[in-house]
Amino acid sequence: MAKQDLIPRTYQTTIRSFIPLPDSSTPSHQSSHPSQVENIPKGSIVLALYPDTTAFYQATVVAAPIPGTGMGTSGSRRADPGAKRGKYVLAFVDDGDNTHEVDAKDVVPVS
Repeated sequence: MAKQDLIPRTYQTTIRSFIPLPDSSTPSHQSSHPSQVENIPKGSIVLALYPDTTAFYQATVVAAPIPGTGMGTSGSRRADPGAKRGKYVLAFVDDGDNTHEVDAKDVVPVS
């Protein structure tokens, strides 16, 4: 490894680049609480925490959480096939035909 590769790099961004995550420590009536977040529909593109990592990757929603599980509002929507309580079923980019269950609090829509 070259000496120049050991130099820490600094990245700059703007506040508009940040994507807020739902915060279960806020009061349940506040918009940032997971129970106030609208479920992201099947087929939507999201960023989600890849299982057993600390990194968010792009994924497609295969199934949204079961309606009424306290992890997102859903109106009168029926459950997607394969839906789980409080979890999204996701297909991550470049992960073959695999799907993974990810806690709803670790999934955000891509605008």
